[in-house]
Amino acid sequence: MEEENKEILTAEVEEKRNQVLREYANFSFSSALEEVNRLLAEEKNYSKKLSLMAAKSWILRNEIYAAINDPYISALSEVENTNIFDGLDDDEYNEFDSLFDDSADGKSEEN
Repeated sequence: MEEENKEILTAEVEEKRNQVLREYANFSFSSALEEVNRLLAEEKNYSKKLSLMAAKSWILRNEIYAAINDPYISALSEVENTNIFDGLDDDEYNEFDSLFDDSADGKSEEN
């Protein structure tokens, strides 16, 4: 019975971790890590804190992997061999859009 509870908890934590990662999918590793650290410092709920620590671990692990194997990855959603970001809209605004566009929403303004 206790082993079944561990599996359920693991699935719940994994789902919450994936929700956090999806929220920051278009952020760079360092920006996403800053946001997760901020949330982690504020969070009091054990379950949510555990999912934030899992997200932090995922970000750090994949940041190291990307630095070694693919330094051109600029956002979490660009990490290969994961289905966490399946179904996300690729046309969403991300922080790198501001480098190439003057408008705040990531879309060009028409005159």
